[in-house]
Amino acid sequence: MANAWVLTFSEKVKGWVSFKSFVDMQLAISMANNYYTFESGDIYKHYNEDVGRNTFYGEFTNSSLDVVLNENPGLVKVFNTLNYEGSQSKVDRFVSDAIGEGTLDLDFQPITTYSDQEYYNLSKKDGWSVESIVTNIEEGNIKEFLEKEGKWFNNINRKTDITLQASDSGDFTFQGLGQIRNTTINGDEVVFGCTDINALNYNPLANADDGKCEYPGPVRGCTDPNALNYNPLAVLDDGSCEYRTGCTNPLAINYDPLAVVDDGSCVIIKPGCTDPSALNYDPSATVDNGTCRYDVLPSDPVPIIKPRPTEEVKEVKKVEEIQKVEEVKEKTKINPSVKTTKSSRY
Repeated sequence: MANAWVLTFSEKVKGWVSFKSFVDMQLAISMANNYYTFESGDIYKHYNEDVGRNTFYGEFTNSSLDVVLNENPGLVKVFNTLNYEGSQSKVDRFVSDAIGEGTLDLDFQPITTYSDQEYYNLSKKDGWSVESIVTNIEEGNIKEFLEKEGKWFNNINRKTDITLQASDSGDFTFQGLGQIRNTTINGDEVVFGCTDINALNYNPLANADDGKCEYPGPVRGCTDPNALNYNPLAVLDDGSCEYRTGCTNPLAINYDPLAVVDDGSCVIIKPGCTDPSALNYDPSATVDNGTCRYDVLPSDPVPIIKPRPTEEVKEVKKVEEIQKVEEVKEKTKINPSVKTTKSSRY
């Protein structure tokens, strides 16, 4: 099942502490410091060193981890390095090029095979790697990590946008080295200019647009800097802005900090009582946490005897006493048709 998870609840912290990707199990239990799950009627013991890691019920799954670093969103932060403590990092085997025979061709250099003078990348190794590093300003990447004293680290390489649409040209490392005299692509000289035929300063000889096209009237386009297709030259918004969609609720488990437009996909886990017949029913709860309370269990009704008020009890006692007096009078009543005589004692 895609995007399916198993949540783990901890009684110690009274909350959901972890997600599990193996969703085919029917039951999980901890016993004698061992963790067991059941799948298709079979019992499986986890954390078994005799079985390869990330292998659940005979299927291997790669590990992945998404981290959001946003301690102070009001400040622009500079990330120089990234490190972690754990198992082996992914390593690509170094492949050298022979000068004069491979892709490198240096003037006044003999045919020589060069090495990077490293030994850690003599062979390819599988392990942890970084797919992407994204901020609201720039993107970066890390090819691989280097190991030192049990930790893995490396510098973050910035991804340079050669179109200058999303990069800060004042921050380039080649600033101050001079001006480019000419540029060639596949042997042809690059001519910069306006390549838009609808522009006033259209240059038919230009084969590389310099972004300086002039138009009769205000430039139309997307004027929202938060849009994906933002045009810094546009003066009038033409309604063509495109935004990244996703979950914009920070409380959701699939929160996307880069999303601008909420697409309604937010998944919020709120524990509580989900039984409508309970006294503490929470209609906003999404996961039942076993806290439902009832006056009477629905499956086992018990009569409730309410005590009578004090004045009502007194009135009942008074009526009972009058009834007793009437019964005594009834028993001792003398019939007038019967004559009585006094008994004599001798």
